[in-house]
Amino acid sequence: MVQAEGAMYDQMSRKLDILQKIDTNTKIQIQFIHQRKMKGLLRLLEERAQYLQELEALGKESDGTVSLITTNEEMKKIALLIEAKQQEIIKDNNAALEDARAEQDYIAADLRRIDSKIKLQNYYDNQWVKFSGNGFNQKG
Repeated sequence: MVQAEGAMYDQMSRKLDILQKIDTNTKIQIQFIHQRKMKGLLRLLEERAQYLQELEALGKESDGTVSLITTNEEMKKIALLIEAKQQEIIKDNNAALEDARAEQDYIAADLRRIDSKIKLQNYYDNQWVKFSGNGFNQKG
Protein backbone atom coordinates (compact mmCIF):
# COMPACT_ATOMS: atom_id res chain seq x y z
CA MET A 1 0.00 0.00 0.00
CA VAL A 2 2.81 2.40 0.87
CA GLN A 3 4.60 1.54 -2.37
CA ALA A 4 1.42 2.15 -4.36
CA GLU A 5 0.97 5.53 -2.67
CA GLY A 6 4.60 6.40 -3.41
CA ALA A 7 4.16 5.53 -7.09
CA MET A 8 0.91 7.47 -7.22
CA TYR A 9 2.59 10.47 -5.55
CA ASP A 10 5.38 10.36 -8.16
CA GLN A 11 2.87 10.16 -11.01
CA MET A 12 0.83 13.03 -9.62
CA SER A 13 3.92 15.19 -9.17
CA ARG A 14 5.01 14.40 -12.75
CA LYS A 15 1.53 15.31 -13.96
CA LEU A 16 1.68 18.59 -12.05
CA ASP A 17 5.11 19.31 -13.57
CA ILE A 18 3.82 18.66 -17.10
CA LEU A 19 0.77 20.83 -16.46
CA GLN A 20 3.04 23.64 -15.24
CA LYS A 21 5.03 23.39 -18.49
CA ILE A 22 1.81 23.50 -20.54
CA ASP A 23 0.62 26.55 -18.59
CA THR A 24 3.91 28.38 -19.17
CA ASN A 25 3.79 27.42 -22.84
CA THR A 26 0.24 28.80 -23.17
CA LYS A 27 1.17 32.12 -21.56
CA ILE A 28 4.11 32.51 -23.93
CA GLN A 29 1.80 31.68 -26.84
CA ILE A 30 -0.40 34.62 -25.89
CA GLN A 31 2.63 36.93 -25.98
CA PHE A 32 3.71 35.58 -29.38
CA ILE A 33 0.19 36.06 -30.78
CA HIS A 34 0.28 39.75 -29.88
CA GLN A 35 3.79 40.12 -31.33
CA ARG A 36 2.81 38.19 -34.50
CA LYS A 37 5.78 35.84 -34.15
CA MET A 38 4.44 32.94 -36.17
CA LYS A 39 7.62 30.83 -36.23
CA GLY A 40 7.91 31.02 -32.46
CA LEU A 41 4.22 30.24 -32.11
CA LEU A 42 4.60 27.16 -34.31
CA ARG A 43 7.53 25.97 -32.20
CA LEU A 44 5.48 26.47 -29.03
CA LEU A 45 2.56 24.52 -30.47
CA GLU A 46 4.85 21.62 -31.39
CA GLU A 47 6.32 21.71 -27.88
CA ARG A 48 2.81 21.73 -26.41
CA ALA A 49 1.89 18.66 -28.49
CA GLN A 50 4.86 16.84 -26.96
CA TYR A 51 3.72 17.79 -23.45
CA LEU A 52 0.22 16.54 -24.22
CA GLN A 53 1.65 13.24 -25.48
CA GLU A 54 3.64 12.92 -22.24
CA LEU A 55 0.48 13.63 -20.27
CA GLU A 56 -1.44 11.02 -22.26
CA ALA A 57 1.30 8.44 -21.72
CA LEU A 58 1.29 9.24 -18.01
CA GLY A 59 -2.48 8.80 -17.94
CA LYS A 60 -2.26 5.41 -19.63
CA GLU A 61 0.51 4.35 -17.29
CA SER A 62 -1.42 5.31 -14.17
CA ASP A 63 -4.92 4.09 -15.06
CA GLY A 64 -5.09 1.56 -12.22
CA THR A 65 -3.25 3.44 -9.51
CA VAL A 66 -4.86 6.87 -9.69
CA SER A 67 -8.30 5.47 -9.01
CA LEU A 68 -7.25 4.61 -5.44
CA ILE A 69 -8.67 6.96 -2.83
CA THR A 70 -6.08 8.07 -0.37
CA THR A 71 -6.19 9.77 2.97
CA ASN A 72 -2.71 11.21 2.61
CA GLU A 73 -2.90 15.00 3.04
CA GLU A 74 0.08 15.65 0.75
CA MET A 75 -1.54 13.76 -2.10
CA LYS A 76 -4.82 15.61 -1.55
CA LYS A 77 -2.92 18.90 -1.86
CA ILE A 78 -1.30 17.77 -5.10
CA ALA A 79 -4.68 16.63 -6.43
CA LEU A 80 -6.12 20.08 -5.66
CA LEU A 81 -3.11 21.75 -7.30
CA ILE A 82 -3.56 19.59 -10.39
CA GLU A 83 -7.24 20.52 -10.60
CA ALA A 84 -6.46 24.23 -10.17
CA LYS A 85 -3.70 24.07 -12.78
CA GLN A 86 -6.03 22.35 -15.25
CA GLN A 87 -8.64 25.07 -14.78
CA GLU A 88 -5.97 27.75 -15.22
CA ILE A 89 -4.76 26.10 -18.43
CA ILE A 90 -8.32 25.98 -19.78
CA LYS A 91 -8.81 29.67 -18.95
CA ASP A 92 -5.48 30.65 -20.54
CA ASN A 93 -6.17 28.49 -23.58
CA ASN A 94 -9.53 30.19 -24.12
CA ALA A 95 -7.84 33.58 -23.78
CA ALA A 96 -5.21 32.55 -26.34
CA LEU A 97 -7.91 31.47 -28.77
CA GLU A 98 -9.78 34.76 -28.35
CA ASP A 99 -6.58 36.74 -28.83
CA ALA A 100 -5.71 34.70 -31.91
CA ARG A 101 -9.15 35.37 -33.42
CA ALA A 102 -8.85 39.09 -32.69
CA GLU A 103 -5.33 39.21 -34.15
CA GLN A 104 -6.57 37.34 -37.22
CA ASP A 105 -9.23 40.02 -37.69
CA TYR A 106 -6.59 42.76 -37.32
CA ILE A 107 -4.34 41.09 -39.87
CA ALA A 108 -7.23 40.63 -42.31
CA ALA A 109 -8.18 44.31 -41.93
CA ASP A 110 -4.55 45.35 -42.51
CA LEU A 111 -4.35 43.20 -45.62
CA ARG A 112 -7.60 44.63 -47.00
CA ARG A 113 -6.34 48.17 -46.33
CA ILE A 114 -3.01 47.46 -48.02
CA ASP A 115 -4.75 45.73 -50.94
CA SER A 116 -7.08 48.68 -51.53
CA LYS A 117 -4.13 51.08 -51.27
CA ILE A 118 -2.17 49.08 -53.86
CA LYS A 119 -5.18 48.92 -56.19
CA LEU A 120 -5.70 52.68 -55.90
CA GLN A 121 -2.01 53.36 -56.46
CA ASN A 122 -1.86 51.03 -59.46
CA TYR A 123 -4.96 52.67 -60.93
CA TYR A 124 -3.38 56.12 -60.82
CA ASP A 125 0.03 54.85 -61.93
CA ASN A 126 -1.59 53.22 -64.96
CA GLN A 127 -3.45 56.46 -65.77
CA TRP A 128 -0.19 58.38 -66.02
CA VAL A 129 1.44 55.67 -68.15
CA LYS A 130 -1.19 56.21 -70.85
CA PHE A 131 -0.27 59.86 -71.25
CA SER A 132 3.50 59.59 -71.09
CA GLY A 133 5.51 59.20 -74.26
CA ASN A 134 2.93 60.50 -76.75
CA GLY A 135 5.68 61.45 -79.16
CA PHE A 136 5.51 65.22 -78.73
CA ASN A 137 9.28 65.51 -78.63
CA GLN A 138 10.09 63.13 -81.48
CA LYS A 139 11.50 64.31 -84.76
CA GLY A 140 9.29 63.25 -87.49
